[in-house]
Amino acid sequence: MIYNSMGRRRFMTTLGSAGLAFLKPFAYASEASMDPENSESVEKWIEEKIRLGVFPGACLLASRDGKTFLEKYWGTYCGEEKRGEPVGPEVVHMLYSFSKGITATMAALAHADGRLDYDAPVCRYIPEFGNKGKDKITVRHLLTHSAGIPSVPISHALGDEAWQRNLDALCKADLEWPPGSRTAYHGWQGMFLAAEAVRRISSMASWESLCRKALFDPLDCPSFTFETPPAGARVALTHQPKELPCPVRPERFALMGHPGGGCFGTAADVLKFLNMHLQDGEWQGKKIIPAAAIRAMREIQYAPQIAEARKKNIPPAHENWGLGWLIRGDSENHWFGFGRRLSRKAFGHAGIDTVMGLADPESRLALVFITTDTPGKENVTVEIRNGVTDRVVSALERETRP
Repeated sequence: MIYNSMGRRRFMTTLGSAGLAFLKPFAYASEASMDPENSESVEKWIEEKIRLGVFPGACLLASRDGKTFLEKYWGTYCGEEKRGEPVGPEVVHMLYSFSKGITATMAALAHADGRLDYDAPVCRYIPEFGNKGKDKITVRHLLTHSAGIPSVPISHALGDEAWQRNLDALCKADLEWPPGSRTAYHGWQGMFLAAEAVRRISSMASWESLCRKALFDPLDCPSFTFETPPAGARVALTHQPKELPCPVRPERFALMGHPGGGCFGTAADVLKFLNMHLQDGEWQGKKIIPAAAIRAMREIQYAPQIAEARKKNIPPAHENWGLGWLIRGDSENHWFGFGRRLSRKAFGHAGIDTVMGLADPESRLALVFITTDTPGKENVTVEIRNGVTDRVVSALERETRP
């Protein structure tokens, strides 16, 4: 099954038409629970894809119980000035829609503090949004791709003026279908409004400052930013531009600044973030977010509706969305790369066709896989992502088998 492919294709087409837009290791390979020989299958497989020109470079990091057992970098990336730069741990990647997991976590923090009600109408927090039937949209709808406003056009959101422009577009938008009646991928709309609601209950501080104070600094993730990466940062441009130089600027990369797709970061910081979720909101002795709030994010929000549809032998109108995360459930060969070997409780998110971040509470595995350009056709992306996941899990199974 490939999730909601029409919604995702529409989002990527819109993004394309707009212009595509410090590692501190927390564990070492020597602490791994997997024999290095058991990782050769996935490593050789990725190396072969690079040799064939499927993508120019990649990084793969995996951990169990918070300890990294696999950390590899291959090939090259395209920087602002030239191509062919070697991929390494310090390279900052455009995380695209993996950013949704970060924004949803910020909403979960506000909910845990009693300041944000998932089932309250969005217009409680953003009064000007409650028109044209949108007064029925709740915060929960925003976090589960069920708000019914997936087609509002996109523009970058860096700076107050650009942020307001996007908010105005959403407030003026028509409702496309009844909120909650089904899910369809909202590329940026839902998470943008969720972030704005958090801002409204947080003295209208900037999204970057809120995330840095609540998540990025406590997690020690200095590479994470919803703003333009600092001068001197080694930023991998994806999809790779046709012409160089290509500065990281909002007129070129349409998702910059957006809570639904505008975060930058290293693969290692993505892995930390996933491990915080696996450890129920705790990381290296710090309680970042209450465990109950984290666990709620991993619950399939429309499970009763999905079960009822299957009982009637009809296709469900809803997908396995948690709050921000997609939950594997019984899906296989999925766009997000859940593969066939992770448990039904596995969760995560992709970022266009270059970023994959997954975690599995049962095996306590976290996995990050990033390529430095598009693999091309959708079926190729699906094959590669699921192939990586299954090979990593298979290697762990061989190592832990009695």
